[in-house]
Amino acid sequence: MSILNAGLGGIQDILFFGVILFSLFLFLRNPRLITYFEGYLEKNLERSSGFCQLSEEALFNFDEYAVTEVVLTSQNAPLANRTLKETRLHDCGIIVLSIKRNGNVTYTPRGDDILLPGDTLLLYGRATQIKMYTEPAAN
Repeated sequence: MSILNAGLGGIQDILFFGVILFSLFLFLRNPRLITYFEGYLEKNLERSSGFCQLSEEALFNFDEYAVTEVVLTSQNAPLANRTLKETRLHDCGIIVLSIKRNGNVTYTPRGDDILLPGDTLLLYGRATQIKMYTEPAAN
């Protein structure tokens, strides 16, 4: 009879599974195994067509990209009273890093977070995109 059909019947079965899990844990901590899998993953990522490596200079080119703070000052601002998902800022290449409201900060906000008048948004993206989509938001 299979142990799966019988269920865990006693201390021997629990010890048996404990030994298997501990052995698996030790096996997966093997530095050679980790190095092999890292190399395997790196090779396959480089071969895939969607993989793109950006240099630090490209990532932190502050002439092109910016971190900007925007305050939603008006009840009628286009971003106000909408969920982050509804604003579609992410589709425009703008990442909302945090939302500050009444002294509380939400880091890495989710799509269902609602933007309210008075919120301060910390945004990252192309400076031109941020300016285009957020200038009306502050009015």
